[in-house]
Amino acid sequence: MKFTSSVSAGTVKFKTSKTRKIWLRNFSGERWTGSVTFTWDSRD
Repeated sequence: MKFTSSVSAGTVKFKTSKTRKIWLRNFSGERWTGSVTFTWDSRD
């Protein structure tokens, strides 16, 4: 399991090419705005 900040830009990297599940969690109850970008390297 890996985490990154919800209030500033961050990057999460994995060393292996496996299927991943992504959860966006909001514990504050407030509405979020922003963007999420997923990228991958096909050479893995």
